[in-house]
Amino acid sequence: MDATPDTDVTLLLDGLAKGDTVARNDFYRTVYAELKRLAGGHLRHQSTLTNLDATSLVHEVFMRFVQRGGLQLDNRKVFFGYASQVMRSVIIDYVRERGAQKRGGDRRFETLVTGHVGDVFAFDEIEQLHDALGDLQKIDQRLHDVVEMRYFGGLSIDDVAEILGVSSVTVKRDWQKARAYLFKAIRTTT
Repeated sequence: MDATPDTDVTLLLDGLAKGDTVARNDFYRTVYAELKRLAGGHLRHQSTLTNLDATSLVHEVFMRFVQRGGLQLDNRKVFFGYASQVMRSVIIDYVRERGAQKRGGDRRFETLVTGHVGDVFAFDEIEQLHDALGDLQKIDQRLHDVVEMRYFGGLSIDDVAEILGVSSVTVKRDWQKARAYLFKAIRTTT
């Protein structure tokens, strides 16, 4: 995350909120590479769940930003937190869509993104994870945010610590607690 200083992103977000088209273009150019890197890291670990590639995931995230309207976000921390939520939403929607196709028969579908015939993946597990994350958010927002940024955003422990304004040790502890909670929640629903 060192490549995008807080002040640059925050200033660009401010210009973006004011409708400055130059700031908008600079903002997307500035965060695109970082979001693509994060998406690529995440998708490498989740290759069995989706046939999305990093470019497609980032483009879908940007499309959702546009659909939302103006990005009225205060700073880099808020932006990357929101981007993690949007990445999660994109992946969940994609998995749900594939799950609906799965229930439609035993046909295998070729993806438009990769051109490969996709294997059936654990739709129920993703759905359970989504539900468990919703429950975790009600219990402890920071644990939820750590999971979103680590699991769905692909951020490192140090990056999450920087964004949340806590120590890396705290993020490691939160990550362990959140994983234990989610593991238990998913195991009890299966």
